[in-house]
Amino acid sequence: SPEVYPDSIVLPDSTSNAGLGKLNEEIEYGCLTDMHKFEGYAWFRRTVTIPDECDGKSLTLFLERTRMTAIYIDGREFRYGDSLCSPHRFVLNGLSAGEHELVIRVNNTDYPTGGGHMTSRDTQTNWNGIIGRMELQCYTAYPEAVYLFTDVTDKKVRVRAEISGVQHGCAELCVYDDTEKYGECTVEYKDGLLEAEIVLSDAVPLWDEFSPSLIKLDIKIGEDVRTVVFGMREMTADGLKLLVNGRQTFLRGKHDGMV
Repeated sequence: SPEVYPDSIVLPDSTSNAGLGKLNEEIEYGCLTDMHKFEGYAWFRRTVTIPDECDGKSLTLFLERTRMTAIYIDGREFRYGDSLCSPHRFVLNGLSAGEHELVIRVNNTDYPTGGGHMTSRDTQTNWNGIIGRMELQCYTAYPEAVYLFTDVTDKKVRVRAEISGVQHGCAELCVYDDTEKYGECTVEYKDGLLEAEIVLSDAVPLWDEFSPSLIKLDIKIGEDVRTVVFGMREMTADGLKLLVNGRQTFLRGKHDGMV
């Protein structure tokens, strides 16, 4: 990482929006003009303090939207992330309580894909920086990946989750919305894998385009809670017809190119 950081930026933000990088004197026609075009490595450095209550617990750095990133803690490269369509989550286990130097390198060149809306001048432009939520998340046990499989006919939902942190324990699951609780259960998980089936009440609403009712699932392990929003729906085929909850659905739409 560089020894000198001559500029400053308040994240989350893009380098262009912060006025960093060479001023773009071009006036584009047929696509967006990025005021401060910058392509390459952007380095961001700050001091972070790990509180005493997080000592010995699992710690994750969460970056909601960014480009390809590399993480350095106290000068040591920690992890690398290259997803362009999902948050970057870096597990930073082993950090002691107190101050640490965090450096994040963001690269908006040499993508693993040939292009797309995430990098196109016609849509987002090839911005650099970190936008969206940025968090240091501390937990004892946390469902990193949650998969839900809904069964509309039998009114139940099957849950599969991969647990980071404590690998064996007990989890409380509850399905609800703002007005009612539809089902709950308590299960044990082992080796970091949680599997459960929650039987729901007949009052649970179904999701379709005419009634897009969303409900929530809470997975609580000790004091740590993961909430997932989902809809109860079943997609099937009847010959060339697409059915949602047994009702024929016509897929329609148009592409406005971010007009």
